[in-house]
Amino acid sequence: MTQSTNWTIWHGGDCPMHKDAIIDIRMRNGKVLENVTAGRYLWARPRREADGNYSQRTFINGGTIVAYREIVEEA
Repeated sequence: MTQSTNWTIWHGGDCPMHKDAIIDIRMRNGKVLENVTAGRYLWARPRREADGNYSQRTFINGGTIVAYREIVEEA
């Protein structure tokens, strides 16, 4: 069985845990990604910006991580 910890507000920077940690992520646009691997996501900036696809006209800053919570295994 697994259990989620409380949400931690994220203000940016490097990934705060091991890249293989299983977590839930809340994005700026309100979308919650559940049971994902921490190292799979960009913690510092949105994916389109990192890929060089930034366009002032089409950019929507919904891909920014604003909170996360760790998933812990219960014994």
